[in-house]
Amino acid sequence: METCRKALRLRRARDRSMRRQNGYSLYIMAEVILKNLKKVYPNAESKKAKKGEPQKKGNLQITDEGVVAVQDFNLHIADKEFIVLVGPSGCGKSTTLRMIAGLEDISGGTLKIGDRVVNDLPPKDRDIAMVFQSYALYPHMTVYKNMAFGLQLRRVPKAEIDRKVRTAAQALELTAYLDRRPRALSGGQRQRVALGRAMVRDPAVFLLDEPLSNLDAKLRTEMRARIAELHRELGTTFVYVTHDQTEAMTMADRIVVMLDGKIQQADTPEQLYAHPCNVFVAGFIGTPPMNILPGRLVRRGNALDLQVLGTEVALPRRLQNHAKLSAYVDRDVLLGLRAEDLSTDPAQLNTAAPATFRVQVEMAERMGAETYLYADLQGRRVIARVPGTVSFQKDDQTVLYPNMEALHLFDPETEVCICD
Repeated sequence: METCRKALRLRRARDRSMRRQNGYSLYIMAEVILKNLKKVYPNAESKKAKKGEPQKKGNLQITDEGVVAVQDFNLHIADKEFIVLVGPSGCGKSTTLRMIAGLEDISGGTLKIGDRVVNDLPPKDRDIAMVFQSYALYPHMTVYKNMAFGLQLRRVPKAEIDRKVRTAAQALELTAYLDRRPRALSGGQRQRVALGRAMVRDPAVFLLDEPLSNLDAKLRTEMRARIAELHRELGTTFVYVTHDQTEAMTMADRIVVMLDGKIQQADTPEQLYAHPCNVFVAGFIGTPPMNILPGRLVRRGNALDLQVLGTEVALPRRLQNHAKLSAYVDRDVLLGLRAEDLSTDPAQLNTAAPATFRVQVEMAERMGAETYLYADLQGRRVIARVPGTVSFQKDDQTVLYPNMEALHLFDPETEVCICD
């Protein structure tokens, strides 16, 4: 056993020496592969379930094994990729991150980091570094000692520790604070110390669990930019968890949207926004969320129209002969329109006879250059993003013009996208 541990230490030291460059920059093949990953928490209530009949606890499934927090999780994270796991509370994103870190046992499936299966490896042997939401700094230690502590436990030479700490501190603009204790730092500075403590380890993979949630809005914006810059400088793999879609959209190479322990869609921010695979993703990605309205597809001669809350509009030409729509003629569908695709000015639409939605204003949120207009459409709330120069009062009657070229259609039963 001792021989194996010694060989592992020698291998890790060799890997680090091969990928060290410019003091702190590193490189190693750090792809992460999650195959059929599963996490089940044993639960006493599951014993009451009839054998073979899955139940629900909240939105999570209960089986004979227990509460299924993550299931059927398949994801290939490429080397140097910045992946963001996003979803509502309880969707399993932090549990997934903790399984990658080795802080949660894996109930099923395979986890590989680089060329190694790490299911049964302890966290210290996975070549990862984790940044926590709470910073997890030692209050009695200075910034320097907080950043150096992990290296001291590994018995790294003092000169090497000093070089690593000061290089990371310079990169994070912390040099002037190395002798201070955490209580003398701002929230943003504390988070940078936590990042620095991870950096000095030269990990193959950075894991970040909602690291900005305790910061105010201005600091979050600054730290988003700094983390994205660090990713470019370090050239390594980042896996980042957040419930804030703004963080996900601005930093990620790819976003993994989760719900009830399952991946709903994994794609680039642009593709998620333009082509959501289902109603949940459509409503979760984008601010304000996509408007989802009930409709019915009907045929008028050779053309397809859409009946929406008392208004009948023609489908755009690109969808008239769509192969999937023939099965939905004379059936209910769900119509999706982004807030920016509802306009108060028909001149913005490239059509001679635009469709019209007559609405009653509920509220107008002035955001500066633009206004979020909340309105009632036949008992359904819709949100339009309009120029900030447009002024509305509660109970005003107005007309919204939908950009039908940008519509999305979903199946009302499965909520899966039919076409967009």
